[in-house]
This record gives sequence, structure tokens and C-alpha cells, in this order.
Amino acid sequence: MASNSSRNRAIDGLRALAVLSVFAFHISDRFLPAGFLGVDVFFVISGYVVTKSLSLNKETNLFKLLISFYSRRILRIYPALVFCLLATGIFSRMFVPVSYLQANSTQTGAWAFWGLSNLSMAYSGNSYFGVLSEFNPYTHTWSLGVEEQYYLIFPFLYFFLQPRENRSSVVTKFFAIGLLFAPIVCSYWYCSWQSIHAPDLAFYLLPSRFWELGFGVVLALLHQRRILLPSGAGQAYISAIVGLLAIVLSMFVSTGWDFPAPGALTAVLGALNFISGVADDSITHPVKRLFSRSFLVYVGSISYSLYLWHWPVIVLFKWTCGMESALTISLAILVAILLAIFSYHAIEKTFLATTALKHSTLDFGFSIGSSTERMHRYSGSFSFAVVVLAVGICAIAGANQLYHRISKSMTLSLSVTEYDPFGSGPWHHIDRDFPTKIWHNRKLFIIGDSHAGCYGAIAGLLRKETGLDAIVHSEGGVQFASLMRPPGKRDLEFGSRVLDDLKKRAKPGDAVLLSSLRVERFCNQWILYDIADVIAKRDSAEAESQRRLGVESGIDLITQLQVLGLEVVIECPKPILLSPPFRCSDWFNSMNPIGARGFTVERDILLEHRAPAMKSIHEVASRLPSVRIWDPMDVLCPGEIFNGFDGSKPIFFDGDHLSAYGNQKLYLSLKNVLDQIWIER
Repeated sequence: MASNSSRNRAIDGLRALAVLSVFAFHISDRFLPAGFLGVDVFFVISGYVVTKSLSLNKETNLFKLLISFYSRRILRIYPALVFCLLATGIFSRMFVPVSYLQANSTQTGAWAFWGLSNLSMAYSGNSYFGVLSEFNPYTHTWSLGVEEQYYLIFPFLYFFLQPRENRSSVVTKFFAIGLLFAPIVCSYWYCSWQSIHAPDLAFYLLPSRFWELGFGVVLALLHQRRILLPSGAGQAYISAIVGLLAIVLSMFVSTGWDFPAPGALTAVLGALNFISGVADDSITHPVKRLFSRSFLVYVGSISYSLYLWHWPVIVLFKWTCGMESALTISLAILVAILLAIFSYHAIEKTFLATTALKHSTLDFGFSIGSSTERMHRYSGSFSFAVVVLAVGICAIAGANQLYHRISKSMTLSLSVTEYDPFGSGPWHHIDRDFPTKIWHNRKLFIIGDSHAGCYGAIAGLLRKETGLDAIVHSEGGVQFASLMRPPGKRDLEFGSRVLDDLKKRAKPGDAVLLSSLRVERFCNQWILYDIADVIAKRDSAEAESQRRLGVESGIDLITQLQVLGLEVVIECPKPILLSPPFRCSDWFNSMNPIGARGFTVERDILLEHRAPAMKSIHEVASRLPSVRIWDPMDVLCPGEIFNGFDGSKPIFFDGDHLSAYGNQKLYLSLKNVLDQIWIER
């Protein structure tokens, strides 16, 4: 997405095609199944245009070349990027409650300031095509990370590729060819291997994307020597139309190839052919005239800002009013375009039009005027570049710190369901009408999947009110005495770590609360399940077989806990909801389609749904009579209808995880169970 001082209008038109294809794909992959290949086209354009831009710079001093290049990159990329990141951070904090669904968003945004968001995405296990990336407003910045990391090494590469008068032309030629083609070939080979064995790393990281940018560099260098430029309008027309067809077909036709290699190869070769067909300013033809039309050229000019803004707008629409209807899709498109136009004219052009920057570019490229005048202008331009570089780095660091403050602020959120597992959120107050008990010499271990982790507020209240040392061991999705299915490898590893900790920290008489979901969900944080399918799965023969195995493995585990002298409490299934409250409980998201089922469920339906889990619990209790059972159902659902809200206060955060307020409703109930263990025994 780089800029050139002498812009080729048809290449701007290609930029427009690339950014619009990405935009269409992000709205819905039904529109353009492989529209994400527009990013690969951008990589080729960037390699080509940045190389042509540097060809204007005849600087023979590497240090001065680097200062000039990096100062211009900062002015080109960061003003619009920083503005977008800060604005996105504010709006995300206002309209997106903290949840699993946005778990890595804040980190991705913070790393994006430094051009490292692709590393964050790659090593956090967030596939570009996964649900966490779909709801992360910073996902698209991965490609900027790749480009910025490429820019760190490109000036060095370019400097040594250029012939020098004091070098042998033959040595220079072979050195340049080896220096350029070796990493391109290695990158493509590595990308092909990674696309099979580590697809996320292949997608996000520079080593497996270098070949796409490198091909653009090669083409620009060849064009400087009039190589691979069509010799006439006919050849240029064929090259451009073949390239265009290759790009468009690759975006519409799903080949099933591994990606990025060889899946992106067709689009990359298409971009190279198209650029060759339109690169010669003296040649024109129908494709070049089409892509040089004012509308496409303008879209290409704002393509960077449009790329920056389209994805945060889409994601924030998904978090609020949804992106399912024609109206919301149209509104999202309109908002993204307006923000892109504003960003381009008010931010991009303001910095790119800096007079000193223009002089800097000129003075680093040519020698003009008298020697005294040249020295004066050269010194001023170089000083300006150094100042831009220093101020830019400081501004990026400062903006990053401001972003951290925004993302950690508890005052910006507008959601009534804001979740705080430690009870310091909006529902932290509790009426205390019971005498304080001193359990300073006791421990309670709350162990299980993410539902155990949701008892953080109860653990905090127990510590504060009773002196109890409440310790939570939680890992999403694990089976730790769930009693509904046998443990797998990950479950056994988690169980082994927990047992080791209990052996070190627990003493006879301490208590363990086993908390798990134990029922099939009706929804999760991003989708509603078909209720008929959920019931069929619940009542299947396979589920019953798994349940029996789960009971046996649960008894073995509970026996190990009892051997340690621990009092075991099994939590019965709580109510679950048909829709996740945090996605559709506020004025700004009340129309989100994911809330269509509402927040009430009949008690009889809930009791029937949890019947298999209750069967498992009673089987365990019959075989291990000392096990205690804690049932939150009557506290949370005292009537015939369960409501996920107590007035305006949410009992649940999503379809089955307690809110901090839900913790407080259950506090006395759990405390009574502990009273029975430690006081009434």
C-alpha cells in the first residue's frame, strides 16, 4: 500500500480492486470466497512501488538512505494508523464487553502500534479464518505488520542491489542476483512447507510472505532496465487482461490448495502480469484506460485508509447491531467509506503534503544548484528526516501507552453486562446480613473448566468476609470430574497439574468444589445452536455411553481427592440461556440478531435438560456417600421461569457463564454448604 511520487493511475486502479475485494470478503465470504487474496495483490504492489520510489534516490551513503526511507515510511503509515488504532480502542472499550470472544483483541491492538500484530496473531493461535479473529477489530493489521517488518530489511537489500561505480559489473550482477533470488526462492519453499505444517505461521509471518513482496521488487528492477516491459500496445493489453483474469478468477474460484502457497500464486502472478501491462506510460489500451478512470483511481488513492477502517467498522457492527441485514451491511459500508475519506484527506494528505518532506525526497534523489546551496538544502532535509524519525518513534510509544490506558479503563464500557471475575465491576456491592466467620486456616479449591473460573467473585468475597483461602484452578473446555465424558490427553494433563498442587498446598479437612458445564449449550458467544440438534445430541446413545465412562473416571478422581483428606462438593448444573446477554442487552446492541431468542427459559425445560447430569451426580453420591451436592438451581430460578436478568442486573454474562452479580446471588448458598462442612460437622 505504498505511495510513489509519480503515481501510475492504472496501478491505483489495481489497488482499488484489491481493497474492494478484501472489503467484500470481510462483509461476507459469500460475496467473494477468496477476496482475502487482495492482500497478496497489495504485497506485490508494495514491493513494486516502493522499489520504484527508491530508484529516485541516488544516495550512496547507507545510513543517510535509511534515515530518509524510514522517516518517509513513518509519515506515510503511522499518522493514519495511530488515529485508527486509538479511535478503535475507544469504541471497542465502550461497546465490546470483556469476554473470551475478544480475549486477544487488546493485545493485537497494542502490538499493531509497533508493526507486530502479525506476531501476536500467529503465536496466540488465532487463525485468520477463526471466530476470535472475526470479532477482533485489529485482525487486519497483520498485513501492515508484514509490510513494516519487510521495510526494516528492504533498504539494506536495495542498497546492495544497486550497481556501484567502484565495483566490477560482473561481480555486482551475480551478487545482486544471488542476494535477491535466493531469499525469494527460500521464502516460497518455506511458505509451501509451512502452509501444510503450520498454516497460521505461514499466513501471518514475513518469512512465508517475503516472496510476494520480493516478486514486486524483481519486477520493478527489471522494468528499470526495460526488461519484461511489453514492446507494444497489443502485448501490453494481453499482459494486463491475462493478469486481471488470473486475479479475479483466483478470488472467485476455490481451489482447495494450501494457502498462502501455492494458493496465492495465481493472484501474485496475475498482479505481476497486470503491472507489466500498464507500467509503460507511453502505451495505452482498454484495460489501462478502464483502471485509470477517476473513480477507481480515487478508491486506489484512499485504499490505505479504507483498508484501515473497513474492518474495525465491520467488527463493531457485529458487536452491536449485527451484520446480517441489508440495512446494517449498507450502513457499515457507508460508515467505513466516510471514515476512509476523512482519514485520507484530513490525515494522510496533510502529512504527505509537508513541504519539507517533498524537499527531503527531492534532495536525496538529485543534485541541484550550487555546491553551497546543495549542502544547505541537503543538511536541512537530512535534519528534517532525523527529526521526523525521532518524533515519530516517540509519538508511537506515547500513543501505545494511551491505548493501554484506554483498554484498561473500567469507566468507558457502556454495557450493563460488563464482566469482572473478581467482583469489582458494576455489581460489586452485596448486602451482608450474616455474622462473619473466621476460616483463616481453611482452603477452598474451585476446580474445573471456564465455569469454575467464573467463581472468581465468590472466591474474592469468601477471602474478604471469612478469611478463607479460596483458590481457583480453571481451564476452558477441560473435563475435570465433569462426570459426562471421560478425560482426554489435555484433561489428564490439567488434572495432573491440579493434583500436584493439591498435594503441596491442601491439608485434610480443606474443601474442593468441582464445577463444570455438564450440559449441552443452547448458544455460545458467537452463534445460536439449533435446539433440536442439541436435544438429539443430549439424548443420543453415544452421549449415554460417554456419560457412563465419565462417571467411572470421575469416581476415580474424586477417590484420589478423598485420599488426601479433602471434602468434595459437586456443583449441579445451573440454568442456561438461549441467547448470550452480553451481546444484546444494551441500547446499542438490543437489535443484534443473536438475541432473538430472549433471556427467559421455562424451569421444566432446564430440569429436563440437566437430567443426564443429575443422574451422573446421584450415581457418584450413591457410591461415595461422603460427597456433598450443591445445587444453585433454586437460588437462580425460584419460579417457573428462569430470567437471565434480576431487574436490570445480569445473572449470566453469556449463555451459561455467571456474571459477577450472579456470583453474589449464589454466595450465601455456597457459604451454607461450607458451614455444613466446617461448622456443623
